[in-house]
Amino acid sequence: MMFSDVNPLMNVIKSWADLARANRKPMSKDNYLLAQERRASEQIEHALTAYGHSRDDAIVRWVEFVYGPMGLGALFPPDEPAEVAARARATADVTKARRQIVPLIHAGGFPEALARILIGTVRARGKLERRSDHIGQRIRSYLKEHRKEIGPLIGAEPIDWPAVLRAQTRIVMLEPEQAIEAIPALIPKQAQRELAVVIAAKMLMLEPELGDADSRAARRVYEVLGVDFNAAAEKLGVATPNRTQTRTGRAA
Repeated sequence: MMFSDVNPLMNVIKSWADLARANRKPMSKDNYLLAQERRASEQIEHALTAYGHSRDDAIVRWVEFVYGPMGLGALFPPDEPAEVAARARATADVTKARRQIVPLIHAGGFPEALARILIGTVRARGKLERRSDHIGQRIRSYLKEHRKEIGPLIGAEPIDWPAVLRAQTRIVMLEPEQAIEAIPALIPKQAQRELAVVIAAKMLMLEPELGDADSRAARRVYEVLGVDFNAAAEKLGVATPNRTQTRTGRAA
C-alpha cells in the first residue's frame, strides 16, 4: 500500500517520473557511467561463463575418477567398441590367411601361372571372380587353339579353371608382389611364358571390361617374366590390339 497510487505521497513520485520522461535524452556512447555499466555486465558474463566451465570440468573429472580404470571401471570394464573389435578380427583373419597361402605361392604349374598372369593384369578382380565360369570356358577354348604349343604342359585330367582362378585370386590379393614374382618359377621355359602371356592378353582383348593387355600392371607382369608381348604374339600368330585405332574408335 505504501508504494501504490492510494498513497497520496506517491503523486509526487508520479509527477517526477513524468517530468523525467519528458526530458529524457539519449546518453552519449562515451559516457562514464554507461561504460561502467557495460564493464560490469561483461565481468558478470565472464564470471558466469568461467563458473560454468569449471563446473563442467569438475563433473567430468568426477565421472572419470568414479567410472574410470581406478574406480568402478576396474570392476566393470566397458565393452570394446564394435569398430575396434571388427578391425582386430579382420587383421587376425588376414594374418591367418597369409600364413595359409605361404606354401601355395611357389606351388603349381602352367594353369596356376596363367591364372596369376590374368589376375595380375586385370583391374576388376571382383568381376574376374564372379565370372570365373565364363572365363574358364574361354581359357579352355584358347588352350585348344594352342594345343600344339601346350603339349605336355597340362595333363590329361580336365582342369577346374573356376577353382584355379578363385584360389589364385586369393593368393594374389593377399600377397600380390610375391605371387607375381613367383610366376617365372612356375613356368621356367620361355616358350611357356610367352604362351601364357598371349593367352591372358587374348582374354583381356575379348573381355575389355576386365582390363587392358597394355596396361601398366600387364607390362609389369611381362617384365617379371622377361616376355616381349608383341614379339610373342607375332610368333604365335595372334593379333595385337592397335592402341591408336581403339582410342579413335572410342572417341568417334
